[in-house]
Parts: sequence; structure tokens; C-alpha cells
Amino acid sequence: MRKLYVCSKNMGGDGARLIGILSEEEGKYQFEYRLGGILHEWFLKIEEFPDLSRIYLDAEVRPFVERIIPRRESRYIHGFLKAAELEQYDEWEFLKYCGAHNMREDAYLYECLPDGVIRYD
Repeated sequence: MRKLYVCSKNMGGDGARLIGILSEEEGKYQFEYRLGGILHEWFLKIEEFPDLSRIYLDAEVRPFVERIIPRRESRYIHGFLKAAELEQYDEWEFLKYCGAHNMREDAYLYECLPDGVIRYD
């Protein structure tokens, strides 16, 4: 199983927070919040995952993934692949690259948890 840490943006002096874990096994995705039951952290909720207590499975996770990585059919895909230093389209490798460089306001993905990230799990 491969996994990426889903973190918030840096929240000023407080730093970033661990939101959850995105994992993949045999082409199937899973997302689970890691907020440790701290429900007052509602501002960390991700739009595609409205229930903080659920584990989201493949089809439910797909919209989240698709908002982060460019589509294979994009006319600019070769430029994106070059920026990610990929020779061919590999969704997981692309997600690792794009997750830390995406334009979302609510979630960044990292293979290794960055220093200083606040964890609740």
C-alpha cells in the first residue's frame, strides 16, 4: 500500500496540520481523516469528504484526485509531465508531484510528513 499525507496549508504562526491519509493499493484509492476526533477542527474538512468519521473508498476519492492532477487528455500534458520529470503518465507519481504543487486551498499531499506539521492522530 502506498500513501500520501494530506495536510492543510500553512496556517500562519500555527503551521500546517495533518488532515488525513490518502492511500492506494492495486489502483484503488482510500481517504481517511486523521483529526483524532477533534471536531472543532471543522475548518480542515475537505469539500469532497464532508463526513469526518467516514473512510472514503475509490469512486468517492476519484473527484479529489482529479482536482489535483491534470487529465491524461489535456493538451498540455507533455509540459506537465516534463515539469514532474516523468517520461509517461503514471497517476500515482503524478499525484505525488502535483499534490505538493497544486492550486487547492484546502489540501496538499506529501510522501513524507513535512517538519512542523501538527498531528492529531
